[in-house]
Amino acid sequence: MGSRAQHLQLDDGEHRPRALEVGAVFWRCKQLLQSLVAPLSLQGPTSSAPTEEAIRQVFQGLAREAVERRQQRLSMGIQVSGPRANREALYLAPQRVSWEQSIRSFLDRSTAYEGCDREQLQRLVALQHFLEVDVADLHLPAEQRCSEDQYFERAPLEDVCMQFLMDVTRGVYILEGSRYEFEEVLAKSGLNIEEESLLVEQLKEDFSHKVAADLRRRLVESSAGKLAENQAGYNVLVRGATSLLSQSGLANVERACDAQLVVSGGDQELIFELKRAEDEAESWDFILTCEKTNFNGFMSTEGGETRFFHCSSNSRIFRSAVVRMTVEEKYPPLSIEVLELRSETELLDEMDQPISWHRVEDRRLVTVVKEILGSMDVVRTLASLPVRLLQRCWTKAQQTFQSAPREGELPLYDRGGIELHSHT
Repeated sequence: MGSRAQHLQLDDGEHRPRALEVGAVFWRCKQLLQSLVAPLSLQGPTSSAPTEEAIRQVFQGLAREAVERRQQRLSMGIQVSGPRANREALYLAPQRVSWEQSIRSFLDRSTAYEGCDREQLQRLVALQHFLEVDVADLHLPAEQRCSEDQYFERAPLEDVCMQFLMDVTRGVYILEGSRYEFEEVLAKSGLNIEEESLLVEQLKEDFSHKVAADLRRRLVESSAGKLAENQAGYNVLVRGATSLLSQSGLANVERACDAQLVVSGGDQELIFELKRAEDEAESWDFILTCEKTNFNGFMSTEGGETRFFHCSSNSRIFRSAVVRMTVEEKYPPLSIEVLELRSETELLDEMDQPISWHRVEDRRLVTVVKEILGSMDVVRTLASLPVRLLQRCWTKAQQTFQSAPREGELPLYDRGGIELHSHT
């Protein structure tokens, strides 16, 4: 015997319009499901141009976030100006096209994205863009900047980023092989943090100035540093380097990766390294590393919804970026390039099994259902079908999403960044 659909089609004309209607509905449902599942796989319709897809996803997400934030403030009667408004304007004005083109130029000459899946490629694109915005800021007047970073204007720390001085005691700094770690200095001093807090603060200040002075000296005395001084009238290399080697640089790395994850407690190891680029006299390489371990819980803010998870202390989050700054005889003289980006997230439950904290599949399925039910013709047709058949369709849709391959999956980002959208 044939299927019910075959019977409908072979009946004597009376059921033919009904069969065509049902067939059209299911064809549309299939098309919608395919459009949502396709981006999860590297073998999707846009696989022939993965770099363009990554650029589109990143900048559409940034533009969408800018619009949403502006609308929220308008609804609350709040106005903002300065760096925050300037950053949002990057994605709401025609200049967004120039930023996208800059990323294309980066990808044309870079080998950093070779072997990347879609998620890794989007992270790379996002980080390169964030760093380019920060470097562009160095050549703009204060009222046009997207960053709130400030710099010393007088010796001995002229052009050093003030944020650098506040952060240098929180991590390990390796400057061309010379290692600086405040925890070691504090331990050798024998000072008690609680009982001798003023002396500890003085020790921090002395340590910070020592590291900043050494870093500045190395940069200024290099051929790249001398060229930077001559080109800009101030040392743009010192400004860019000290900003990158601070929480400002790490924030860009976090934002490009999973900034919607916030761990509770645990340990954090920060390592910043500076070294001269091999065979590149006018370039410096920077290595930023952050590893979070021994935490027992984390918070996810994905999709604007805050969710808390308990996890095993064996969980781990690791970020590492290798970035190169180059000074050239042109204006603006300083350029920046991401050479490598690593992002590893291992979130385990109390049985040391992976925790699924993304809500990608569920949110996609809801999107599908909303679009399907948006048509009254579809609603009437589905309403007249047997309940058992509808249940089978729903179960099949859930299985389709749950079985989608994890490799190459594009997560939705709620941060100033990437947000995956279904499209037909």
